[in-house]
Amino acid sequence: MINGKRICALLLCIMLCSAPALAADARWVPVISDGFEGENHWQVQTVSTTATYRIGETAQAGEKGFTVTTEDYRGVELCQSFKVPTDGRNYVFSAYVNGSSASDKAGATLLVRSKNGTEFAKSSSVITKTNGTWIKETLEFTLSAASGTEIEFVLKWNSVGTVHWDTVSVTYAMGAPVTAEASAPIGPELLPNPGFEDMTDWYFDGTGTQTDLIAAEGEKSVQLNAEKGKNSFVFCRIYSLEAGATYALRFKILATETGTRQAIKMQYYTDYGSDLDSFRMQEQTVGAWHEYLITFSPPVGIYRTEILFRTYEKGVTYYDDLSLKKIAEPVHTFFDLNEIYYYTDLTHGYARLDVNEEIYPAFSSWTASVTVENARGVKLYEGEKVSLSTGKADIPFPLNDVPISDEACTVKCTVWSGTQILETYASTFFRQFPRPSMLTKDGKLQKDGKPLSLVYGYHVTDDELDTAKELGINTILIPYDYAKDPEAMWDYLDMLQNKGLYGIACLYVDMESGGSPENIEYTKTTVENARNHPALIGYAVMDEPIGNDSPEKDILAAYCAIRERDSIHPVYMTDMYPSYYRTLTKWTDLVAPDHYPANKAKSVYYTGEVVEQIEELVSYSGKSIGAILQFFPYNGYYPSADEMRNMLYQCFFSGADSIGYYALDYSVDGVPVEDTETGDALREFAVEEQQILFDHFVHGKYEKLSQGETDAVEWERFSDGETVYVAVRNKSVDAPLSMDIDSGIRENAYIRIVGGAAEESVEKKANGVYGITLPAAGAALYEFTDSTDKLIFYDGIFAVGELVPGETVSVLYNGTEQDAKLYIALYKETENCIRLIDFVISEESEESFSIPRAREGEKFVLKAHAWSGELKPLTESIVLKDK
Repeated sequence: MINGKRICALLLCIMLCSAPALAADARWVPVISDGFEGENHWQVQTVSTTATYRIGETAQAGEKGFTVTTEDYRGVELCQSFKVPTDGRNYVFSAYVNGSSASDKAGATLLVRSKNGTEFAKSSSVITKTNGTWIKETLEFTLSAASGTEIEFVLKWNSVGTVHWDTVSVTYAMGAPVTAEASAPIGPELLPNPGFEDMTDWYFDGTGTQTDLIAAEGEKSVQLNAEKGKNSFVFCRIYSLEAGATYALRFKILATETGTRQAIKMQYYTDYGSDLDSFRMQEQTVGAWHEYLITFSPPVGIYRTEILFRTYEKGVTYYDDLSLKKIAEPVHTFFDLNEIYYYTDLTHGYARLDVNEEIYPAFSSWTASVTVENARGVKLYEGEKVSLSTGKADIPFPLNDVPISDEACTVKCTVWSGTQILETYASTFFRQFPRPSMLTKDGKLQKDGKPLSLVYGYHVTDDELDTAKELGINTILIPYDYAKDPEAMWDYLDMLQNKGLYGIACLYVDMESGGSPENIEYTKTTVENARNHPALIGYAVMDEPIGNDSPEKDILAAYCAIRERDSIHPVYMTDMYPSYYRTLTKWTDLVAPDHYPANKAKSVYYTGEVVEQIEELVSYSGKSIGAILQFFPYNGYYPSADEMRNMLYQCFFSGADSIGYYALDYSVDGVPVEDTETGDALREFAVEEQQILFDHFVHGKYEKLSQGETDAVEWERFSDGETVYVAVRNKSVDAPLSMDIDSGIRENAYIRIVGGAAEESVEKKANGVYGITLPAAGAALYEFTDSTDKLIFYDGIFAVGELVPGETVSVLYNGTEQDAKLYIALYKETENCIRLIDFVISEESEESFSIPRAREGEKFVLKAHAWSGELKPLTESIVLKDK
C-alpha cells in the first residue's frame, strides 16, 4: 500500500539534466533513487576495523541489496554527495532496513551532513532486531544550507551485527521557502516596481491596497484582505516572457493570523485560451516575513503573462520585495507522460514530446528515444530513436513487462540533434490499479453490466430533486459536508435511490481536496462506508483542483486512497481551462470539464472543441468524458434555449459519454433557472431527445448511416433498422440554416420533429427528401418512418389515433412500475411533420387534455411515455374516453 510520505516522494513528472526546473508547485524532484541493482553510486566510510560489506542477494525488492556486518558498534556509513540547488527546500529521505544486532546501543539511522561534518538532519535509530522484516525509515526535513553547498546523504550502521539496506530515495520539493538567491540570473528585472513603492502597472482584484504600515524593504508593501469565499489579488501584466525559458520569482509574505492562505499564479494568455502555473504557500508563522523562491517555465504561444499574488480563505497578508528574472534559456522540447497511474489492462504508455518551434524552428533532424527502468534501476525497455521532424511525437513504450505493484517505474527520454544531446528527461509512473469495473475499455460507463446514461446536476437541494429529474438529471453531486459523516452520506444515498437517482460523493470538505492532510481520513472512511451503496456512482476528489491550487500530491493521495479501497466506482473530476486538461486527465477516471462558453459567440463551437481535446488526451487510456454545461448567468451571459440545445448536441457529436448542468441554485432576473425558457428546453430535451442521443452516440444501439460537417452545419443520420433519425445543428449564432434532409425512405416517408424545431420549419419535397430551417444556434432531431401506418407504436411509447379539435379527452392508464414517471404528451400533426405542443408529468391515474382548434390540414395525436428511474422506457396500457 502507498502511504502519504511515499506519495510525496515518488509521484510526479520530473525534468532532469539539461532541462530546467518545472513550474513550481508541489512537485518533488528525485536526488537519489537506488535499489542497488545497477552501478553502485555509494561511497563506503568504515569507522569499524571489523566491518565487511557487499552488494548481496538479500533485498527488499528486486534481486540485490547492500549488506553490512560489524563486530563493534562504530559501524559503517554509506554516503552519496549532492550539491544544494537552493537553501530552504523541503526534502524526504527514505530507505528500507533489515537488521539484527547484539548491542542495545545499536541503530540504523539516516543522516544528512555537510562535507565538514555539520549535521543538518538525523532520524531516530531504527530497532535493528527485525528478525528478517524490512522496515521503512523516513526522514523529512528542511535543508538550511547555502546554494552550491556539497552535502552527504548517509545510511549509517553503528552496531554489532548485520544490516541490509535497499530501495533508497531522496527527493526535494520545488518552491519551498528560501533565504538565498536563485541560480545566477541571465536577464534583467522583469517586474514593474517590485518593491511596491510605486503601484504603477499593478492592479487589484478584490480587497487590496498599498500600505505604509509595514514593509519588508523600503517603506511600503501591499496588503490583501480575504474573507471566506472571496479572493483578493494584486497582479501585473508582462509581455516579454519566452516559451520554455526558466524564470525565478522571489517574494516575501507576512501572514497576520493562523489559517490565512496564499497562492501565486502565473496566468498565460495565448491565441487558444489561457494556461496556468500556480504555487500554494504552506502555513506561515504568524507575524514574520517569509521569503519564497519559485521557478516556472511558460508554455508555447503566449503573448501576455499575468502574475497574480493571491490571499484567500481569511485574514490579511502583506506582500513585498519582489523579483522576477530569467535563469535559463528556453528548452528545445516539452516532455510529458500521458498517465501517472496506468490501468493494468493497458499494453502501452506514451511519452509525449513537443518541439519548442517558436524558439527553435530548425528541428527536422531531431530525434528522441525512451527507456523504462524499475525502482531499482533495472532496464525494462529500451526503444529506438524516433523522428521529431513533425514537431511532436507520442512515443509508445510497453507496459507488459512492468510489474503490477506500488513501486514507481521511470521513463527516461533523451532528445538528440544528430549526435548531440539537447535534453534529458525522467518521469515516474505506476502500474498498480485495475480499471474501475464501472468503466469499459472504451471509456463507457456501466452499472451491473448495463450502460449508463449519466446526466449530472450541481447544487441541487433536497426539495429540487423532482425538478432535477424533470430536467433529465439523474446523478446528483452530493454536498461535500456529507463526507464528514458516513451515516449521513449513506442516508443521502438512500434518499437519492428512493427518488430513482444516483449520487457522486464529493470529498472536498471546506474546499480542500479529499487528499489534503485535513481530509484524507474523511476520504478513506467515506469510501469504506459508501462503496457498496447501489446509488453510488463515484467520487469527486476536488472541484476545479488546478484552478483552486490543489497540490498534485494531495490529489493523487486521494486517488490512491480511493483505488486501494474501491475497485468499482470511478474518480470524477472537473476543471475549467483547456490548458489544464493534459494534467487533469491523469488524475481521474471520469473527466467532465466545466468549460462554460461565457458568451453567445462561443456557444456554438466551444463545447465541441473542448470535448474533442479531452477525447484526444484519453484515447490511449480509455477514460470517460463528460461535459458540464453553463446553466447559470456568468460573465453577463446566460444561454438561450437554442444555445443550450446546441451545446448538448455538440457534446454527443464530439464524443462525450455524459453531460451535466451547473447549477440549479441560480436565478436570471429573479427567475430560477429551471423556470426560464432554457429550463423548459431542457425538460423537452429530456423527454424527447436525450435517451435517443445517448443510445446512438454513447451506447452504439443504432447504426450510423451517414454524417457531414461544413462551416454552417453538423449532422448525423442513424437508424434502428426501421426508424431513421437525423440530428442536425446550426453552427452559427447569427444566421438561420436551410438544408435538405434525405430520409432514405423513397415512398411514404413520414417525418416527426422529435425536438428542437417548429413544425412550420419543415417542407416536404420529392423522393423522401425534406427541406428544414433552423434558427441561429438551433439544433434538432428528426424521425423518419414509413407513413403507411400513421398510428405509431413501439417500446415505451404508445400513440392513439386522431383526436377531435375542440374536444376534451380523459386518459386512463395503468401498468407503470412503482418508480416510473409517466409523461403524457399532446402533438399537433401537419402535412409535413408532427410537433409537441403540451405535456404533463402525471402523478395520478387519469389526466385530461383540451384539444385546441385545428387549422386546415392539422390533426392531433396523444402519446404516453413511461420511464423508470434509470430512464428506461416501459410499455404502457392506455385507454381514451370522452370527458
